[in-house]
Amino acid sequence: MFKAIALTVLLLAPVSSAAFAQTAQKKVDMSAKRERCADEGRKMGLFRGVTGGLSQYVASCVKR
Repeated sequence: MFKAIALTVLLLAPVSSAAFAQTAQKKVDMSAKRERCADEGRKMGLFRGVTGGLSQYVASCVKR
């Protein structure tokens, strides 16, 4: 029984670490895109705040 569990863990370990790496890379990419969109918005004169519009611009830019 222990051998079967150990074998399963060993076989699934590379899959889970690859999935983790892929998820981490997506988060890094999304963070970079969000920052790039925020920079674009600031260059357009948008700012944070209720009437600034920067957060709305960043949200729509990230979806593109």
